[in-house]
Amino acid sequence: MAGLTTSGLGSGMNISSMVSQLVAAERGPADTRMARKETQLQTKISAIGTVKSAFSDLRTSLAALRDAKALDKVSASSSDTSVLTASAAATATAGSYAVVVSQVAQSHALASKSYTGDSDVVMARPLGTEEGSLTITRGTDSKTIKIDGTNNTLSGIRDAINTAGAGVQAAIVNDGSGYRLTLSSNATGAANSIGISVVDPDGANGDAAGLSALAFNATDKQLTETRQAKDALLSVNGLDITSTSNTVSTAINGVTLNLAQAQAGKTVNVTVAQDTNSFSSAVKTLVDKYNAVIDAVSQVAGYDDKTKQAGPLMSDAGIRTALGHVKDIVGQAVEGLTGTITRLQDVGVTAQRGGKLVLDTSKFNAALAANKADVITLFTGSNGVINKLDTALSSIVDSGGLLAARSDGLQKAVDQIGKDRETLNTRMDKLQTRLSTQFNAMDRLLGQLNATGTAFSQQMTALTKSTSG
Repeated sequence: MAGLTTSGLGSGMNISSMVSQLVAAERGPADTRMARKETQLQTKISAIGTVKSAFSDLRTSLAALRDAKALDKVSASSSDTSVLTASAAATATAGSYAVVVSQVAQSHALASKSYTGDSDVVMARPLGTEEGSLTITRGTDSKTIKIDGTNNTLSGIRDAINTAGAGVQAAIVNDGSGYRLTLSSNATGAANSIGISVVDPDGANGDAAGLSALAFNATDKQLTETRQAKDALLSVNGLDITSTSNTVSTAINGVTLNLAQAQAGKTVNVTVAQDTNSFSSAVKTLVDKYNAVIDAVSQVAGYDDKTKQAGPLMSDAGIRTALGHVKDIVGQAVEGLTGTITRLQDVGVTAQRGGKLVLDTSKFNAALAANKADVITLFTGSNGVINKLDTALSSIVDSGGLLAARSDGLQKAVDQIGKDRETLNTRMDKLQTRLSTQFNAMDRLLGQLNATGTAFSQQMTALTKSTSG
């Protein structure tokens, strides 16, 4: 604080210390009152944050139970995933299937003769104007690639094939003896084998020289077949099946088999069943987050019999009203359901003493097996638990909702305390200045009186001496 200071030359008093003590005594009660009020407000704001976090987590848990299709899952499992894995769509029929994989599908692969480097000229052009071509077939698809002076090297032909979109991948591999052009089909299966016909400018399309060294067809096989094109061969429940791909999605309705390796004579059991784990797990998460809300509200708005302490929001009726609304939704029947499943307790979600929920997984799975459609509607229907909870929770946690309004109101009160402190500081500055001025004036007066007294004493002393003399 600004103010006048003095050592009290006239009175001998420490005026600066005296003024500071008087100002401190004046502002002490106000400081204490504002600090106590601010602490209470900050405690309430923190408590609202705790409750909001719990309600928000509960709302987040609804997402896993919102989509009916996501809940209506069927799972497929394999008894030997080293041979094959399996997945199932909702349309799959529950059952067990015996699968034997005797051959996996593989793509066709070819390799050229060795060259000294990837810049070697494959197609000579004595006149400098000659052009040739490669016609690559894969299955029923065919693509003709022009070869001229811009792409007649080994690397040039590789790049021309890769940009042609012929369904074939070209690469150059150094096998230690030289550089070889390799070609592999982008698709597995015997029907996707590679064929190459050549038009060589030298006029000889079937020899091992020039561009014709890349021929591979029924009459000219200049390339080496490094991998044969094969279909996948398997049996399902004793029925033989051929597939061009190792992803087999037509053998079992709604089930996709992904073949990894062949083991002739080994039976792999594929089991298709209703997937209850993901559904019940999502419900368990919902129950846990709901119970966390109960704990949070009890902590900040309840009364602890052991400590005899009330929570900071015990007097806040809005918090208890919000929780009560959520409790009502959890306990009430869902409109539109008229059978044996109309509310959460019918599927094993029941309230315990104190308001917390518990999930009986066995009862839930039994209800799901007996009446899957109604269990899903209970959660995901337009009048279902999830939609109603989401609406209620949005009014509690969203911007402009109950908790935001409570928090904003408390924060405004905190901000007002800051303004009150500024006002108090200004008033105390003025008080210190006034007291300093008053005490300094008094000190000067006392100094003057002391000086007058001293002069008078000196005069009396002198008078006494002159009289006696």
